[in-house]
Amino acid sequence: MLIARNCSTTLQNLSNDELLPVARAFSQFLNLTNVAEQYQTISRSGDGANHPELLKTTFDRLEQQPDLSESAILAAIESLLLELVLTAHPTETTRCTLIHKLVEVNSCLKQLDHSDISDYEHNQIMRRLRQLVAQAWHTDEIHKYRPTPIDEAKWGFAVVENSLWEGLPAFLRELNEQVEDAFGVKLLVDFVPVKFTS
Repeated sequence: MLIARNCSTTLQNLSNDELLPVARAFSQFLNLTNVAEQYQTISRSGDGANHPELLKTTFDRLEQQPDLSESAILAAIESLLLELVLTAHPTETTRCTLIHKLVEVNSCLKQLDHSDISDYEHNQIMRRLRQLVAQAWHTDEIHKYRPTPIDEAKWGFAVVENSLWEGLPAFLRELNEQVEDAFGVKLLVDFVPVKFTS
């Protein structure tokens, strides 16, 4: 309690110029904590969207339902429609450059999680992590100027390029493989369960 009171007093006595680095430090700490938590709970545990066991488990559970026939399950899969809505969000303040750095931090965490890396590789990855944290610190987190429609379009393309371009085909291949394993049939070539809207 005493420490919290001392911190509060210290923060209240700081000028605006002195508060800015403190606020940025807390913001960077929270960004890095979020990356670590997401890696720990999603990437590492395999509970993310690219985890084939989730589809297998779902199909197994559906097959165990006495009131569902295999043909009904296949018909439901074939009528699947996911609409990905791409919108421009003026409330999205995090800069793409910072997002890319945080994605790279996640990648470093994945590499460090391998037990077969050498000491040299471990040191290189740790060096890269330190670089990324330093670069993130020197990157302005918030746009200083209102984004133009062209900026918004660039960010939309970045989403497609950095995640959907590889993620969507991987998901469709995985879905097809799991359907084939579970039901012995392949999805039709013209099966398009994902549509983009705005």
